[in-house]
Amino acid sequence: TEESEIINLDNIYYDLDSYFLRPEGKRELNKLVKYMREHEVIRVELSSHTDCRNTQDYNQLLSQNRVQSCVDYIIERGIDQERIVAIGYGERKLLNHCSDDVACGCRAISTGCKECDEVLHQANRRTELKLLGDD
Repeated sequence: TEESEIINLDNIYYDLDSYFLRPEGKRELNKLVKYMREHEVIRVELSSHTDCRNTQDYNQLLSQNRVQSCVDYIIERGIDQERIVAIGYGERKLLNHCSDDVACGCRAISTGCKECDEVLHQANRRTELKLLGDD
């Protein structure tokens, strides 16, 4: 039944200072487009994020550009924009300890915090996908 159907979508990741979709991100969006074509009542929420490097204002704009690149990709494939909620969070929802304080070397070495490596930063540069249903 439709209630038990599962769609497996991974987060979409970005290069530093970029909002261009990588090939693997396009593959995830293609899965979403296919699902949305098959389930016309489904709406989706896309939320884009940045790592903590650069200013908060810059990162807010970058996250909005990231989510807009996803929206543009989806509507170019025939999905109505009304079915998409898009939110840019900037660096407000980090998934790890890589805050402004420890991004590029810890300012407070005595506190024992570790410098963030590229793997940790990459985890924060993402767009998350959430199915909303027809409400």
